[in-house]
Amino acid sequence: MKHIITIFAILFFAPSFVFASTPVSGTLVGDQHWTIGNSPYLVGYTTISEGATLTIDPGVIVKLGSSG
Repeated sequence: MKHIITIFAILFFAPSFVFASTPVSGTLVGDQHWTIGNSPYLVGYTTISEGATLTIDPGVIVKLGSSG
C-alpha cells in the first residue's frame, strides 16, 4: 500500500519547479538511466532493445501517452 501512495503522490502532487522535460519515443538502444533532473519523461510509442536495461531513479515522473 505504501508504494501505491508514493506513486499517487508523485503523479498528482509533483513539484511545480520542474526544470526540464524529456520526450522519449522509438527504440531505446543500450542501457538508459532516467534521472530526476531530466524529469518528467514524456513517453510515446517506445521499445527497449534486447539486452538493454532501463533504470529509473526514485522520484522520476514518467508520463505515458503520445509524445509526437
